[in-house]
Amino acid sequence: MKTTYLAGRAIIGTGERVVADAAVTVEAGRITYAGPRQGVGPEPGDLVQVGQHMTLLPGLIDSHVHLAFDASADPVAHLKAIGDEHLLLQMAMNAGRLIEAGITTARDCGGRGFLPVVIKESIELGTVRGPHLLISIRPITTTGGHCYFMGGRADTAEECRKISREHIEAGCDFLKVMATGGMMTKGSAPWFPQYDRRELEAITNEGKRVGKKTSAHCHGTEGIVNAVHAGVDTIEHCSWLMPKGYLYDEDTAGLIAEKGIYVCPTTTGHMAQWLQDPARSDMARVRLENLKKMLSIGVKLAAGTDAGINNVGFDSLVGGLEDLELTGMTRMQLVECATRQAAEALDVDKRTGTLEAGKEADVLAVAGNPLDRIGDLRNVALVLRSGQVMLDRRHQFATAAAAD
Repeated sequence: MKTTYLAGRAIIGTGERVVADAAVTVEAGRITYAGPRQGVGPEPGDLVQVGQHMTLLPGLIDSHVHLAFDASADPVAHLKAIGDEHLLLQMAMNAGRLIEAGITTARDCGGRGFLPVVIKESIELGTVRGPHLLISIRPITTTGGHCYFMGGRADTAEECRKISREHIEAGCDFLKVMATGGMMTKGSAPWFPQYDRRELEAITNEGKRVGKKTSAHCHGTEGIVNAVHAGVDTIEHCSWLMPKGYLYDEDTAGLIAEKGIYVCPTTTGHMAQWLQDPARSDMARVRLENLKKMLSIGVKLAAGTDAGINNVGFDSLVGGLEDLELTGMTRMQLVECATRQAAEALDVDKRTGTLEAGKEADVLAVAGNPLDRIGDLRNVALVLRSGQVMLDRRHQFATAAAAD
């Protein structure tokens, strides 16, 4: 079945290209045409009028979520208290929330045990409503280290190698390592490294052996340095933390840019508020300054939120983009950070991230124009995942447009 969706404009996702009076044709779950309406062939199939006040664009990508957390004030306590059966239901519900936010691809950066495998398989079978999911299964961490309670403990290079192989055997899409401590685990200091370079290399080498990328959770500067030299592919957070304050390492930042390592800064939509808070303003200011420095030397960012952690919901991606707008990024750059560029970081750019013929029909329609106001990405009217309609709120926004 062929369907052509018509809208006032489309952000194709390749460079600065915006198409007015746009059309996207979908057949058998893939895009067969994306461009001006007059370019649609003589057999467009079913015509769907999305609306002249609507923008079509690639489905959004959240490069860092945790479906196992519940976004409460204390998600760790909740995780420890809940059994696997109820946790699976919670993860399924969180996957649905991602879809409702216009997110058609998400990278789960660590869950308890092997439950992420079950959720991914359930989404692919159609028994759970959610985005395309990339899973790391358990985050690899030290005994008592950050997120040790998820079960991925390894303390030596040999143990790191073995657990990496276990995850590969179980079907992980990428490997995730806690290169430094974290803020949610008691007894774990985010500014100190948990692994040395040799131990990190044991993980990255196992990934490279079978063509899988490695993602490193890094808050502390020393841990960032270790991860970069060990050959990781993405750095999560990249906070440049020290026991007292921050230390931005220009040489290491240069290597991040040179090696093409993507940084997922896990912004959550709180930055503007923190800048007005005397207790947080210095932290927020330094964070933004460091992001500006990295952007200025060509470091590529992939949008991600850390959804599921303390008070960070699964609809936080647009707020995270609004945070990044404070660095001076253009709105087109922000959109691409959550579509094409994120797809490149996650190594799924051959199938998604842009509206191009041959790619999976991961398509989003929003009311308004994100290039005028990035917050318009919240106005989710229609979501297609591989051509399947996952959400349709067009009537709601058509009514609002008529009232205006």
